[in-house]
Amino acid sequence: MPLHARIVSMVLLSAIPLPAAVAQPVAPAATHRSAFDGYNRFAEQPVAPWRTSNELVARIGGWKAYAREAAAAHEGAAAPAGAPSAPAGEPGAASPAAAGHAGHHGGPKP
Repeated sequence: MPLHARIVSMVLLSAIPLPAAVAQPVAPAATHRSAFDGYNRFAEQPVAPWRTSNELVARIGGWKAYAREAAAAHEGAAAPAGAPSAPAGEPGAASPAAAGHAGHHGGPKP
């Protein structure tokens, strides 16, 4: 088919109206999920006397016990609340400093 015949056919075909289903695509239904779905309201929590709270903290090992809990939760393994462990800087402490320089960078350097 010659080029001019192709052009004429394209012009004639473009003048033919398309069916409504083809001309107007249907958009999916809009949905909305609020950012507040599943929100838990503030609830008062019981407050213990400060002396009792301080005695509990001293009994479980002070602020270091809370630091161990946070580190264990960060690593994915929960440490028992009253589990004894060696404080940092003492023999048997599980810290990078206990392994020397190799503990900081994943092994000895050449």
